Amino acid sequence: ERELMEARGTSNAAWAAKLGKSEARRRQVEQELRALQRGAAEADRSPRVARLEAVRQRLLQRAARAETRFASLELVSCMRELEAATQRHAQVSRQCQELEDEVVRRGLFEPPGAAPT
Repeated sequence: ERELMEARGTSNAAWAAKLGKSEARRRQVEQELRALQRGAAEADRSPRVARLEAVRQRLLQRAARAETRFASLELVSCMRELEAATQRHAQVSRQCQELEDEVVRRGLFEPPGAAPT
């Protein structure tokens, strides 16, 4: 009976060792599977990320071109306003000169430095 108990104990220990090894192998295989699944998910995500990055780059380029165009249009607009203001100033200056000449011609005002009449 004692030999039977020792044999059973040895058998149980062998089975326990085999079970421990198989459990360790199962955990290792599960970890490898999770790593492969993560890799597959990242690989699936990579083309999507690449497409999104390409779209982002195109949008940044469009924004840069739009800013350049806006700055150019703003400059053109300012130049036109300056030209219009210069023309108005020249016109008002001519009108003032004509009025001044008319006042002097009528004798209503003598320009400074002129001899009194």
